[in-house]
Amino acid sequence: MRVIRVADQIATPWKNGQGVTREIAAHPPGAGLADFDWRVSIAKVDASGPFSHFPDMDRRLGILEGVLALKIDGGAAIKLCPNAGAIAFPGDVPVHAEVLEGPVTDLNVMSRRGRYQTTMTRLRIEAAATIAVSKRTMIVLQSGAAALTFKGQGQGLQAQDAACFESQAAARVLVEPSEPTSLFVIEIAGR
Repeated sequence: MRVIRVADQIATPWKNGQGVTREIAAHPPGAGLADFDWRVSIAKVDASGPFSHFPDMDRRLGILEGVLALKIDGGAAIKLCPNAGAIAFPGDVPVHAEVLEGPVTDLNVMSRRGRYQTTMTRLRIEAAATIAVSKRTMIVLQSGAAALTFKGQGQGLQAQDAACFESQAAARVLVEPSEPTSLFVIEIAGR
């Protein structure tokens, strides 16, 4: 288990230059915006506007704070809030975001189409629970605080901290919240 604190997440400008995102992890290590195979990041959205265009990428997005409406490829607006799950959409279609209650903080997972597939599940935990983890699993706390124990190693996490797991065999992590806690579990499968 590798913990990435919110304060240690690397801030980079958005591809369209209209904001900043904090990278949690990307593959291959050191890859830039044009050549990553997958990337997990947290972005702050202060104003309405277009999303960056990412050819050949699939995206998943969940809201950590605030309320956002997305129009994907000219479709009807989809309202997203902290109590909702993640949505999936292609990274290479026009997407326009409208900040309804802001600022908005969102969690993004992008993966190169045909190489990697992802899932992103929101969980609300009020008592100790175990979560299955595999080769590429990440847990990002949305709100609250929790202690995570994995293979005898324990770490405390706060909102927007992340824990990355790289277990070759199926394993489980114990999550013990100190208060009601919401989190996202991200699974990345592929090469």
